[in-house]
Amino acid sequence: MDAMKIINTAAYNWLMEIPVTQWSRHAFDPRVKNDSLTNNMSESFNQWVGELRFKPVLTMIDTIRCRLMSRTHKRYQTGSGWTNEITPAIMGKLDSMKQKFRTYHTMFAGGDEYEVIDGNRRHVVRLGRWDCDCRAWYISGIPCKHAIACITFQRANIASYCHDYFSKTVYLQAYGGRIHPIPAENRWPEFAHSEYDPMMLPPLRRLPGRPKINRRR
Repeated sequence: MDAMKIINTAAYNWLMEIPVTQWSRHAFDPRVKNDSLTNNMSESFNQWVGELRFKPVLTMIDTIRCRLMSRTHKRYQTGSGWTNEITPAIMGKLDSMKQKFRTYHTMFAGGDEYEVIDGNRRHVVRLGRWDCDCRAWYISGIPCKHAIACITFQRANIASYCHDYFSKTVYLQAYGGRIHPIPAENRWPEFAHSEYDPMMLPPLRRLPGRPKINRRR
């Protein structure tokens, strides 16, 4: 941040007006176990919905329901076939990080404490607390490369140091629910208007300002 302040004071001031929990990984809520900084999830959902956004509300909602019903079942079936205790995506991340700690020097201090030397940097790792002073393990729930170096030094199972959120069991629990089918609209029960008032259009009012002119180009 000091370097940013020197390079661009305006950018520094703008960023400091935003709560640090919204843009810096080290300040993220550790309960979330997600270190993503982008809005890729919402963009992916918008792309998945696609042209449905321009359909009538009832058609859009019902089609999304059908898609989610199919997607939930497929994911549960896929997860049921996994042989590892954690998800393949996390296994891939761990395999990638295994290649990065080979140049580290790991020293056992006793108990559950280790010191890991990474070039000119030193990191303190406490396996019993699932903690490294780089805070990546604490925030994401996935062992950082320094922790993996210590776990490997100890000849322990790396997967057992991942948060339960990333386990096969929790994955199946997440997709084990059921979205029930809905009959055709002509089979829906009828309700008297006295019990449920019909939905009406919202009140229209002229917005302040000069009305826009739609021109053909």
